[in-house]
Amino acid sequence: QTCGQGQHGPACGLTCQSDKDGLICSGHGICVELSSNVDGCTCHPDWVGDACQFEIVTPSPLGCFGEFACSPTGRDLSFRAPNTLNNQLTDVSVCVDYCTTEGYMFSGAQAGGECWCSNTYGMGQQDDTKCATPCRATGALEGAMCG
Repeated sequence: QTCGQGQHGPACGLTCQSDKDGLICSGHGICVELSSNVDGCTCHPDWVGDACQFEIVTPSPLGCFGEFACSPTGRDLSFRAPNTLNNQLTDVSVCVDYCTTEGYMFSGAQAGGECWCSNTYGMGQQDDTKCATPCRATGALEGAMCG
């Protein structure tokens, strides 16, 4: 049975005493009865993270963006995924999954296999035809573009 915030037990009549951090369930956490004498918190089904702070959303493409020298960093997306992931992109969803897991809101593939993440984007939107670099990983999906 899933009860509201801070409640568990028969008819949700018992108060949840603590979660793993010693606090009453809060935010998008819900109290669950783990055993007859132990209760705890878990995330609502559409939320993840240590404090249930990240909403699970279905990613949607925002378009094609380019780098511009006038930017202070020269980059639209500021964090490059580790080399173990780069050049392993069979399609852009591999990058989306990585960035989401790391807590970033935005992701993008570049140069056929680089994965970049950030919580901001949008310095230079371009025509989608400019993003026509195929994913170069072994087993890349036919027609998948990575930059």
